[in-house]
Amino acid sequence: MIDAFIFDMDGTLVDNMHYHDLAWQATLKEFGLDLPLDVVMKKAYGINIEALERFFGYTPDAAFLAEFSDKKESLYRKIYTPYLKLITGVKELLEAAKSENIPMAIATGSAWQNTNLLVDTLDIRKYFKTIVTAEQITHGKPNPESFLEAAERLNVSPNNCMVFEDVPNGALAAQNAGMDCIFITTTYPAFLAGSISSVVHCMNNYTKLSVSEIRSSIY
Repeated sequence: MIDAFIFDMDGTLVDNMHYHDLAWQATLKEFGLDLPLDVVMKKAYGINIEALERFFGYTPDAAFLAEFSDKKESLYRKIYTPYLKLITGVKELLEAAKSENIPMAIATGSAWQNTNLLVDTLDIRKYFKTIVTAEQITHGKPNPESFLEAAERLNVSPNNCMVFEDVPNGALAAQNAGMDCIFITTTYPAFLAGSISSVVHCMNNYTKLSVSEIRSSIY
């Protein structure tokens, strides 16, 4: 039986990954890498230091990481804030789960400033018992660290948690954590998650599943 829900944030609670990619592309250009958007999309995942290692081929020092991250995340917030809204059905699912006393968490590779913007502007902080952000982990997904940290904070066994994710690496992180995963197809098509054993269901929004169906894994 599923006893807790753990949500990724970007692309899972909100459909915003395109704006992250645009911010990555523009900031990389400022730092000397002028790349097509499709190339940026393939490398800009995980926590920032991991993505920067992919782009530049070495581990950046703390000063470079801080400068780049501040510029990229500030630009992201500037261009995305006018479009900030929840994916259809999210609020209703969160409210239903809260009414049934299901503990919930956010486990995101995004920075705390981005997370605060989203949960406070959209008034959803009240639904989550805990929030794990990039600053609180050392490894991005597919490493399961963020999901395992969330489960520990919720005091729920990993195999009793349902993860909601929008990218294959996130679904793999759920698999590596021993958790089931519902895959949200805002960022990637469902077929890319089909071979990942943690994925029990794919959907493009949150209107078709009830809390009881999620908890019993009946779809």
